Amino acid sequence: MFQISYQNLCDGYNDVVYVSANGSRDTIHYVYSSNGLPSVLIARTATNSRLQLNCSQFHSSNASVASRSIIFTRPPDAVMVLLFNQVR
Repeated sequence: MFQISYQNLCDGYNDVVYVSANGSRDTIHYVYSSNGLPSVLIARTATNSRLQLNCSQFHSSNASVASRSIIFTRPPDAVMVLLFNQVR
């Protein structure tokens, strides 16, 4: 059995959606964004891990700053990121 939850991580921004699915052994984190290139981040973590998003860094035009905007409280076991450079 698992539990799905949704959070708005960036009040005032409508370009980030966060969904997590908590199971008995792990949590799957999904972050969908249309900030810049449309993108999806999927990560698998331990059940007690949380995702934290620094919204001001996430929306920075400096890629080095933006790349440090997503933090997990415990290291993920696996991460996958998809960037869509062309949407038709």
